[in-house]
Amino acid sequence: MDAVVKYIDGLMEKSTPDAPVWNIEKIKQGLKSKWNYIDGCMIKAVLQMYDLTKDEKYLKFADDFIDYRVFEDGTIDGYSIGEKNIDNVNAGKTLFELYDLTGKEKYKKAADLVYSQIEIMPRCQNEARSFWHKDIYPNQVWLDGLYMGLPFYLEYETRYNDRKNYSDIFGQFKFVIENMRNPINGLISMQWIQAGKHSGVIRLQVYHSTAG
Repeated sequence: MDAVVKYIDGLMEKSTPDAPVWNIEKIKQGLKSKWNYIDGCMIKAVLQMYDLTKDEKYLKFADDFIDYRVFEDGTIDGYSIGEKNIDNVNAGKTLFELYDLTGKEKYKKAADLVYSQIEIMPRCQNEARSFWHKDIYPNQVWLDGLYMGLPFYLEYETRYNDRKNYSDIFGQFKFVIENMRNPINGLISMQWIQAGKHSGVIRLQVYHSTAG
């Protein structure tokens, strides 16, 4: 635990919302960071540190970091639902916990905004109506899209929507398990593509990719 504390504290000390040291690609390019899944992962980790230690410095850091991006009306600097990028949903998971801990209404409004992206995400024409990973990657289901989007979707449904769309969420997981798992080694492929129609039957491709 001491090593983890030292590591997290070191990252916090060297980071600002515009230049978090864990997003080294932006720093190397001389660009300011914006709303992104990497920050979502890290701020969730900081909030977990607060949950474990009850040390207020972790809550303050997480609150300051996300507060910097979220305006009073719930809009988010550097975020557009029109991009339809499931990666951008991931950082929305921080909003639930910060709303609980701080009572800032803008975090609930921002969660509503992120949920509005869920409502307009394009979907594949498979039995699960799986979300595309991004609007620029039509008819593609990516394995990491389950992590990026569905936990936020599930928590929002649980808190605010009377679990109305649970079957949609579970169906998308079920589709990946049943259609992307390699029957020989049990590993799940990175991507599923609805490639088109052939002889009246949707022809599917499953392949691995290291592309970001």
